[in-house]
Amino acid sequence: MKFTEDELNNLEWWRGFLSFLVFIAHVAQIIWFPLYGNNSLFAITMSGLANIAVVFFFVISGVLIIFSAQKLTLNGVFDWKKFLINRITRIFPSYYAVLGLSLVFVFSHFFINGNSFQIQNIGLDYIARENISVSIYDFFKGILLINNSGITNLNGPLWSLFIEWWLYMSAMFLFLIFSKGFNWFSKLLFLLLFCFSLFISTIGFGKIAIPYIVIWYFGGVYTLFLYNRRKLFFLLIALSLILQVFLIKVYGLGVVSVRSGLGLGYSIFQMLVSVIFIYLSFNFSGKHIFKRIAPFSYTLYILHFPLTMFCFAIFIKYFMITNLSAIIFTILVIFFNLILANKIATIFEDKVKFRKFVDKFIFLKVKHY
Repeated sequence: MKFTEDELNNLEWWRGFLSFLVFIAHVAQIIWFPLYGNNSLFAITMSGLANIAVVFFFVISGVLIIFSAQKLTLNGVFDWKKFLINRITRIFPSYYAVLGLSLVFVFSHFFINGNSFQIQNIGLDYIARENISVSIYDFFKGILLINNSGITNLNGPLWSLFIEWWLYMSAMFLFLIFSKGFNWFSKLLFLLLFCFSLFISTIGFGKIAIPYIVIWYFGGVYTLFLYNRRKLFFLLIALSLILQVFLIKVYGLGVVSVRSGLGLGYSIFQMLVSVIFIYLSFNFSGKHIFKRIAPFSYTLYILHFPLTMFCFAIFIKYFMITNLSAIIFTILVIFFNLILANKIATIFEDKVKFRKFVDKFIFLKVKHY
């Protein structure tokens, strides 16, 4: 199957929109929850929107990665080298740049204030992070994209990247299992590596990771099997809607919110919502601003939390939080994040440049990008 140019453009718009939605939700958490509390209707709404946005990100990721792997399969042979280089050059340059910048925030705050990024004596009922510190062990695991509380305490949104990266690897091994040119022993090894990748994606998450794995692979299943079977897919949409109504009837509207604490009920609701989103993402999108954000949406996603926390730590030392000061600070923080994310992405999301670098200096010799 082959997606049309309009469909892929729609996905690009959604990438920009969803990253901005998560960004705004975290800005609200850091700046506005201290004013209105983290149990207010506003806080519950923003948290729910952020979580649903991440669910939709997993859908888009599953669709595009499996589509990419499919394109790299010619006559039954999967070009795993190109797939791996594409993923490395897409994820790691910006990730390491932002990880290093996050540590600069922490250590600069340490040298200025004599503590490990701590917000003190401000009399607020809620603070997104009272302190941030990272051990060498946490940092090392973060370099390997393995989940740990130290790195996610420093940069909260990275939790989804840790699951997603290992899903990329699991997809690579899955395609290798069905690729021609390998004997049964190699395919058994690929199967073990596939299972191992899925296991690593759950480290630190446990059962919480399972819905996201299912959602990601459902996007992949759509890409491989359901795209050209519209009647079957519409049947799935109808079934999803029926089950969603059933869940709401059983659990109430709380099933929609990540703060509901319903566990399995909310996880099922996430998976059902992802079915609807697949249809929406391919057929509907907006225009203009969010398409402009899309090229640096990944960098914005992994940058905004530590940058906003750092700005907040400085802001709170000199200003009292009021509605007016929070509005002004929010506007400044939004523009600062967008400008810096765009600049970082211009340098570190230049995939062609980094792919040539990898091809030149690493043993995976791949040509013709």
